[in-house]
Amino acid sequence: MDPATYAAFALGGPPLRFSAAPDNRIPIADTVGAEHFIAGRTMGRERYLALIRSRLVEVIEDGLREDFIVEALVNNVSAQFERLTDTRAGNESRAKLHATITRHIADPSAFRSALAGRDPSVTELSDEEVTEQLTRLLNRLRPAGDAEVLEHLALKTHWEAARQQHLAREVLEAWRDRSVYDV
Repeated sequence: MDPATYAAFALGGPPLRFSAAPDNRIPIADTVGAEHFIAGRTMGRERYLALIRSRLVEVIEDGLREDFIVEALVNNVSAQFERLTDTRAGNESRAKLHATITRHIADPSAFRSALAGRDPSVTELSDEEVTEQLTRLLNRLRPAGDAEVLEHLALKTHWEAARQQHLAREVLEAWRDRSVYDV
């Protein structure tokens, strides 16, 4: 999982809410990103990072201090990686999403109608196309295996090392001091 995905989710805003992660992993359940993922809409990494940058500029221009945003995002991303390594909770979340998708497969026209308010293009899909895409997603949902657990632990370890190298507590404190005194 890319830390950018977690940052985008925390930043919010229309362009990010309506985008699915560029790495084709399943987004967080019950989000518009998850619905777009189900509908097969992803974007390239370059565009995704440009949307994140644009949203950061927007919130800074709205008055939020850079140091506050960075520290909040770092803490949020760290918490997300912590949750990623919680296998039991992850498997419970997958089971919930599995049940939701199974309900949608049973009634693809209701799913399409519910999604149409946010994405009118979904009305162009037939019941068979909706069912096919939902089934494809459903087939990707499975309990975390040993390899996935090890991958998640490695990602968390990599994130923690990168955080220490580039965003150590001292760096954030210096940034905060600079921001406070520059006001």
